Amino acid sequence: MTLATPDDCARFQSKALTLPKNTLRPYPKGKADAGCYSPNTVIKWSVALKAAWDRVCRNAGKKCIRGVVDESKLLAENPWKQFTWIEGFHRPIRQFDQDELLSLLDYLRTKWPGIGMAETLAKVFLWSCARRQAVCSLRWEQMRLIGPERHFQIIDKWGVKRWFRVPEGLYQELLQLKADSPFVFAAYTKQLRKFYRGSARPGMTKAVGEEFKPVCLGDWFHERLSDWSASLPKGHAYIHVFRKTGLQYARRGEDVNGKVAKDAGVSARVMMTHYVEEKDPELRDASNKTYERLLASLPQVVAQRYGFVQPATEGLEEKLRHAIASEDWFQVAALSGQLAEQTQAQMG
Repeated sequence: MTLATPDDCARFQSKALTLPKNTLRPYPKGKADAGCYSPNTVIKWSVALKAAWDRVCRNAGKKCIRGVVDESKLLAENPWKQFTWIEGFHRPIRQFDQDELLSLLDYLRTKWPGIGMAETLAKVFLWSCARRQAVCSLRWEQMRLIGPERHFQIIDKWGVKRWFRVPEGLYQELLQLKADSPFVFAAYTKQLRKFYRGSARPGMTKAVGEEFKPVCLGDWFHERLSDWSASLPKGHAYIHVFRKTGLQYARRGEDVNGKVAKDAGVSARVMMTHYVEEKDPELRDASNKTYERLLASLPQVVAQRYGFVQPATEGLEEKLRHAIASEDWFQVAALSGQLAEQTQAQMG
């Protein structure tokens, strides 16, 4: 490998484009006409290889790992930087539109009756903008109840701690799933086993273990999305599309960390790593902002189908804003008292 030349690396890229996708992993039941590796896949490999060569290249600066082998054995140049790479292509970002979000709920309700957990899971994926593992493995101990707000605290990829908020209607759906298990979606196994016992294939009940496993729930829901999206005009969909869709809706608004860091004369990454720490109040505030942005951006019919319930205090809140704007402080005091009473009643 250390003797590879720029020509060798260029031939690697050209040759890879002619190989079937299952060359490295020849699955026994794989498709015979799997097609060839795409340019984007080959470029992804090439980026990783270029980085690997940088680690043993003396001219790669801090990227070079020194002190492991003799200095004379380090490469002088990185061949991956000495030729013209193949060109990739732009892949459109797959996101759900309004009709697809509603269609998915209808599909789960009609094709998998009795498994209400599936619809609830889809709704949590949208509101959380979180990854598969974080959602499927949710535990009740992660719930954070603050007044009328319903949050979950999760540890996402790379150990990032954050909160996400769900609407009241969806929270009530989650409570209906609650059982003895610490997992929020543990009802999956019971509901699926009951579904198969009453179906034309009762033998499939044996394939569903009695013990809840988050990875099994993730795999099952992935298969449901694949079946549902097989004939969609926009093409195949997978669980991560929920995260892309939610973040697209929630991207409106200011980048507070970026602005504060800029004012302080540091980068956002340096500020969050060395200067400040996000604790529960900040995590709650970020969760509420994402929730409000989603709520403001989602079509009303989608928000309602995905668990949003119009709060009883909304009319009072609107009146309070007008009273503050008109500086009618007597009205502000009266409305604030009414809001406090209603909030206290909601908290039980």
